[in-house]
Amino acid sequence: MGNSGKTGRFLAGSLMLVILFAAIGMGQAAWAANAVKVRAGVHKGFARIVFDWPTPVTYTTDLGSAHLKIRFSKPLAAKLSAASRHLYRYVTDLAISEDGHSVSMKLLRPVRLRHRRIDGVLAFDLVIKAKTAASKKSGTKTAKQSSGKTAKKAAAKANDARTPAKQAKARPAYTEKVLIRAGEHGKLSRLVFDWRRNVGYSVVLSKGGLSVAFARPATFDLSELQKDPPRFIRGAAAAIDKDGARVNLRTKEGVRFRHFRAGTKIVLDIYAPKKSKKVAKDAKDAKDIRTAGPPAWGRDCRQSWAKNPVS
Repeated sequence: MGNSGKTGRFLAGSLMLVILFAAIGMGQAAWAANAVKVRAGVHKGFARIVFDWPTPVTYTTDLGSAHLKIRFSKPLAAKLSAASRHLYRYVTDLAISEDGHSVSMKLLRPVRLRHRRIDGVLAFDLVIKAKTAASKKSGTKTAKQSSGKTAKKAAAKANDARTPAKQAKARPAYTEKVLIRAGEHGKLSRLVFDWRRNVGYSVVLSKGGLSVAFARPATFDLSELQKDPPRFIRGAAAAIDKDGARVNLRTKEGVRFRHFRAGTKIVLDIYAPKKSKKVAKDAKDAKDIRTAGPPAWGRDCRQSWAKNPVS
């Protein structure tokens, strides 16, 4: 009787364990994280982070002076590296909570939040706050109350700022140093801007040459490019401001070019200007003259000379 009682208790305990493990498995399946694509970009006056959900989801937001937390009704699995890379001026320390429902980040500047839903895509805009009217009035009042000595110092600084040495704009606290490699490959000259991270850029051709603009501040070593420029390039100069950097190339007029990405690098190929129809026709005529045989009268003269040489 005692053995049968122990056997019954053992079977009951085993059954409870089976039920418990099944419930845990069902719970895990029910709360499996959704694979969500995360995109980010910087626009004029705001930065945007986008969550591309595969299924409908609701959310709440918690915006503070130094943090933003977005909580979703379903758990998500996502890579936040793209958002960290593109929004480095706006946020830092992006992370997903342990339960997978929340995305939190620290704010690097005062912003207001603007958000909207487009089908399954959720877009959150971090809009830069404009200066308040109160701060503007306060600044005006302070300026009026400044002493004559302070005004003289300000005038002296303004005069100093007009000198060429102080006309350059102040650089940001951090600027990436970008290596520029140059070389000639057959009929083209190639420049490689060796960025360590992806960066937006544009290339514009003008009468004076090519202008390559980048969406991030950087410094460029142009010494080799200026000293020994490759074919079709006659000189180079760089400029930097708080929003980005620019490299201006002096080239032959009418050069052709192409550009593309190679990983994080930007490649610029420069070709010779396209020949006009007149130049092409002159070159063809010259080639015809070189390859053609002597004219008929020339051959007749040589034959007559061979038969009747002058003594």
